[in-house]
Amino acid sequence: MADQHPDIVQLRREIDDLESDLAVNPDDLNVKIELARKISQFLDNSYEESLAERLRELLLQIPQNVERVYWARAYVAWLDGLYEEAANWYIKYFDHYYPQNDPPSPSEFVYQFGIMYDYRCSLQWSELETIFTQRWPEIFGTYIIQGWNYLFKGDSESAQIAFSKVTNDSEEAWIAHFGLGVTYANEKNGKAAVKCFEKALLSSEWAQKFFSLRYQYAWSLIDVKDYQKAEDQFRIILSIYGDQPDILDL
Repeated sequence: MADQHPDIVQLRREIDDLESDLAVNPDDLNVKIELARKISQFLDNSYEESLAERLRELLLQIPQNVERVYWARAYVAWLDGLYEEAANWYIKYFDHYYPQNDPPSPSEFVYQFGIMYDYRCSLQWSELETIFTQRWPEIFGTYIIQGWNYLFKGDSESAQIAFSKVTNDSEEAWIAHFGLGVTYANEKNGKAAVKCFEKALLSSEWAQKFFSLRYQYAWSLIDVKDYQKAEDQFRIILSIYGDQPDILDL
């Protein structure tokens, strides 16, 4: 426990306390809902298979129309490879929690980004772009979502324009650099892709823990024949994510 992030330690305590409460009142729906929320927050920062299983159990006991666990349902669907289902829950989450007059801040958007990003879930980006563009046409998150949606449509030029609008010096801009890197990688421009991925990694500690960024970076390094750096990146990936499902299939 000594080397865990303080937030993770606190979440673990709260999870244990809620489990104790549930042991006393096993039918308390509010406790189940709060426990599911806390477990999903914990898993988003530190994956544990036993907690993922516990979250699945809890969600089976909670009605599907409970808004407070939309995020948890999206996360579990994503874990289970049900990407369209994850997209649908995620859209419900955004639609419910962010009204017209209260858009997500860049930092909030970054926190949500990990589960949103999946190449097998292009429907999600199209529907999210509609929501974001209608409500908040010129915020950070809208440009990021537009960029990914253009990528799914094969329009790299428009994707680059969208991402470039938010490649500023903020800590959250790593997502835009990452997106630009993917557009260049798709165009087989390995040198430009590597530069973008390196900017992203230098921009934020959060970015350094983002699997897809390091994975894309490693393959772009292979494209430019920098095999030692590529090997270093794969080793970093294994050191961070080696205990997660399917990671050793790389």
